[in-house]
Amino acid sequence: MYTKTLNLALLLAVVVVVLGAYTRLADAGLGCPDWPGCYGKLIVPDVASIEFERPLEAAKAWKEM
Repeated sequence: MYTKTLNLALLLAVVVVVLGAYTRLADAGLGCPDWPGCYGKLIVPDVASIEFERPLEAAKAWKEM
């Protein structure tokens, strides 16, 4: 009984480590800095036009460059 549970736990731990390594090496984790959400939302918005609704502030943009 304990052997099956231990094997399952070990398998799940290895899967988590492998998926974490893949996420790190693919730079996929850089898209959402605050996990488990992404900028306060559950799902990442996939439409770029959402950002065009706000006016551009040139002074702030210049400081970031």
